[in-house]
Amino acid sequence: MIVSRRGYTLIEVLVALLLLDVGLLALVGAAASAVRLVGDATLAGHAAASVEARREVLWSERCGAVGRRSENDGQVEVTWEARGAGPAVTLTVTATRRTPRGTRTDTVVAWCAP
Repeated sequence: MIVSRRGYTLIEVLVALLLLDVGLLALVGAAASAVRLVGDATLAGHAAASVEARREVLWSERCGAVGRRSENDGQVEVTWEARGAGPAVTLTVTATRRTPRGTRTDTVVAWCAP
């Protein structure tokens, strides 16, 4: 006598659900990582733009304001320092921002003649 089997056993269904859960958890983890990386990239872009803007302003002033100053817009703290005299002034612009992994700092060093 031949017995035909229809449907799935309980074990097969549980294994299928387990595999589905593992796949969904991996997908959620990847999405969370992507969101975090996009947020970090946004802050890094903001910091880089702040550094570049400050460097351009100081360069347009021919680095005449020798000294150290800073400004903070709530997300990024930009500190700039112009040192030296005569034909070579060293300009250092630093942007510091907080990320979920800690504090990140970007620094640009340039030279300009006053």
